[in-house]
Amino acid sequence: MEDKTIPPLTLPDANVSKKPRSRIQTVLSFLFFFTLSLIVGYGIGSLIDSEIKLSGLELGLLVIGSIIGFLFVILLHELGHLLGGKLVGFRFVLLIVGPLKVTRSASGPQFGLNRSLALAGGIAASFPTSNHNLRAGFLSMIAGGPITSLVCGLLFLLPGLILQPMDNEITVGYLLLQILGIASLTISLGTLIPSETGGLKSDGSRLLELWRNDPAAMNTNLITLLSANSMAGIRPRDWDDDLINQLLTSNSEPNNLTPTIASFLYAHALDKNDLTTARKQLQRLLDSNHLQPAVAQTAVWHNAAFFEAWVRQDLAQAEQFMAQAGKDGFSEPQTRLLAQTAVALLRQEFDKTKSLLDEAEKALEKTMDPGIAHLTSDQIAAIRMVAEREN
Repeated sequence: MEDKTIPPLTLPDANVSKKPRSRIQTVLSFLFFFTLSLIVGYGIGSLIDSEIKLSGLELGLLVIGSIIGFLFVILLHELGHLLGGKLVGFRFVLLIVGPLKVTRSASGPQFGLNRSLALAGGIAASFPTSNHNLRAGFLSMIAGGPITSLVCGLLFLLPGLILQPMDNEITVGYLLLQILGIASLTISLGTLIPSETGGLKSDGSRLLELWRNDPAAMNTNLITLLSANSMAGIRPRDWDDDLINQLLTSNSEPNNLTPTIASFLYAHALDKNDLTTARKQLQRLLDSNHLQPAVAQTAVWHNAAFFEAWVRQDLAQAEQFMAQAGKDGFSEPQTRLLAQTAVALLRQEFDKTKSLLDEAEKALEKTMDPGIAHLTSDQIAAIRMVAEREN
């Protein structure tokens, strides 16, 4: 797919910074964590005043149980999102909590190890299977998390409120239930505060946008519908033209949705072999990369490296983008491997190219996105054909 008439991609301005949080968001976040600190301090003080005596073994069990329990309440919160989506017909796509990663693939759920620390705090995703009543559907899916945390928090605390320990004989199990209850309630209330951290909006922010019919919520709906197209196995060039045109004409100021919009438009143009538009959207994606979570930025560098190596045949540019990608962050294995393959081919490292292509094909079997997989499969086949011809 060589086309050296396409201008090179440029690195974004290193001085570009993220949009600062609003004063209200800052104040709310401060008040929340200040209040949480007071609650924790009061709890520790009460624990000391009650003269609870735990053996070394009991204390160790309490610490280990608290760590596992905290991951458990996060899991419950994320499962609440998926349950909220399931109730309105959404399709499961992704669940990550701590080291656990579960993804949807053509062969069914795939269990794996989460190696991204940035995602360890929990993330869940499900997409609609139709465009019927999307606003209500998203409200159900998003609200499912905080509601589940609230209900579970009260259920954890209830035994302690009903069955007060006699003669100050507080057990490790009783303490764990109280800790889980407080943690679950804290997650429920904390996620409902409208805020944004690392490019990720809280449940409260997303619910507020939907409630107000904010333009950002409309773009989110368009993105989700395109995601649903792709998850259903529709390749980018066959995505709904009306959805693509609506995204192309959305001329809002750059925001945290801009990278996702540009990513979809890039894939659509590349699959149609419209390299000029593909380059334009990929440059837009690079320029807005700082607006999305740091963990998601790696895939953008890999896409840029692939475009420079495969489309423009510019090894120096491709290597520059590969260096930007580094080893951290989240990028689907086939995305990384495709970029490495295109670079290896330019270096005429044919054995390495073949090995990387084999790895990419295996990784493609476990992809979360069957629609994009059609494009990636064609790219793998095209690179393999060139490698065999030039070897």
